[in-house]
Amino acid sequence: MMEMKKKGCRNLIFAMITLGLVVLIAGCQTMIPVSYTEPARVNMSGISKIGLITNDSSAGAMVSDALTNTGKYTVVPGESEINRYKAWQDLRDYYDNAIEVKAADLVSAYSSNAIRANSTYEEETLIVHGTISDFQENAIRLGVGNDSVDVYILPSEREKAASLEKGANVTIIGECYGLKAPDLKDTGEILRILGGGQHVNIAGASFYAPPGEYTSSIDAFLYLNTSSSDKVESKKEKRAKKNSEGKTVVDADGNIVYKEITLYRRVADVTAGFKVENLSGKVIGKGNYSQGQSTSYYENKDEMPNVSTLVETAKRKILPNIISDMVPTERTVNVVLEKSDSKDQSVKAAMKEAKKLVDAKNYAAAANAYGKIYAETKDFAAGYNQAILTEVAKNTDEAIVLMQALAVSSKNTKAQNMLKEMNSRSAKNKQSAEQVK
Repeated sequence: MMEMKKKGCRNLIFAMITLGLVVLIAGCQTMIPVSYTEPARVNMSGISKIGLITNDSSAGAMVSDALTNTGKYTVVPGESEINRYKAWQDLRDYYDNAIEVKAADLVSAYSSNAIRANSTYEEETLIVHGTISDFQENAIRLGVGNDSVDVYILPSEREKAASLEKGANVTIIGECYGLKAPDLKDTGEILRILGGGQHVNIAGASFYAPPGEYTSSIDAFLYLNTSSSDKVESKKEKRAKKNSEGKTVVDADGNIVYKEITLYRRVADVTAGFKVENLSGKVIGKGNYSQGQSTSYYENKDEMPNVSTLVETAKRKILPNIISDMVPTERTVNVVLEKSDSKDQSVKAAMKEAKKLVDAKNYAAAANAYGKIYAETKDFAAGYNQAILTEVAKNTDEAIVLMQALAVSSKNTKAQNMLKEMNSRSAKNKQSAEQVK
């Protein structure tokens, strides 16, 4: 039994030593940060000016700054553009739903049968073509003898009316009141009706000027919204009692005296979502992220940080994800340099000198130094390190050529795998560069 215990102890010690050696070896490896740019997930090609609509000004400012800093995008408040679009849409609908008729035909319809004419035209928006036969303040008459259409124009149209002459052919759009005197409250004054004959009345009228095609000052809308909820959680915990001097209280038998206390913490859950739409309403991209944030436990509720602090912390964690969905983002991976297994002292010395350049972060010079070693000795580690450091020095295409040649000549799987990674990073860099052109 004693021997078994000794054997188990020896195995444990051996395992600990082995683990220590692994950690030591890993610690001796030289990790080099290799940067590349991750393409944005949302394809925003053809977009340069973005209208931002958000319920969170601080989140909007953060996303807006990130988009603007690319040099490709301009971000403006989107509400005014939406209001302008809605106004255009309302005007377009106003024209699209209007009934088009000649003044003579409109008068004829009322002369034949006013009841039937009212069923077709009264309270409808009409587009009326006619010839001006008379003027009065705020009104024009499209005359057909004494039977005419009296058009009460909006104040905004008076300047246009003042430039016209009798006999001019015009087209107006307004609401039909039939043979009744119109409600002219929209003009701000009471107007007299032009006398003589039977008059069909059109009020709230303007000269025909359809809206045409909508032209926007932006290319897309970015909707950004955040929401949050919070709660206070509690738990019971036993703690040793303390006296006034801060010492632990014990009973007569020397046992520690405990008390039960209630501890509290505040928990906040934050959700942030975005949607990018083009002007026709098609969704170009969207995403939703959530983040929980909590305080430590406090014995006194009043000592807990307020919820706004938690929410802002959570937002700072979420928003970079939203930004990286729309803006190419720089990423960094750590690549391990190879150690030479050469027994040649001159190679060891040269590799050591090259390593000093790496430690000094003079990566371009280090790549040249490893390149010279590889050219003279074909040492795999030197060739591998030359390619890696060439990529770090931002000569990615050259780095791929070097790693490809090494992978072919050495048939080493490590070089082959790194070649795949280099090609992947290069493709991402190129795609990202296209996105911000």
